[in-house]
Amino acid sequence: MIFIATGITEDEWELAKSTTTAHVLLLLCRAGVGQRTNPGRQSVLNDPRWRAEWTQIARLEGEEAHAEVEAQSP
Repeated sequence: MIFIATGITEDEWELAKSTTTAHVLLLLCRAGVGQRTNPGRQSVLNDPRWRAEWTQIARLEGEEAHAEVEAQSP
């Protein structure tokens, strides 16, 4: 298994702690951030579109979020 690190903002980290890594990675993938790390990037939560998307993602079970991340991977 290969693990890939993704740089996240402080508020994204808080989301990960309150749900699962898969939930936040799914949000980042949908927002086009994916697995890139850009130290100067703004949080996806600054955009109302991605805050609204989070309300949908947060309702998923962890396994559902993980399955959706896997489905989006090339």
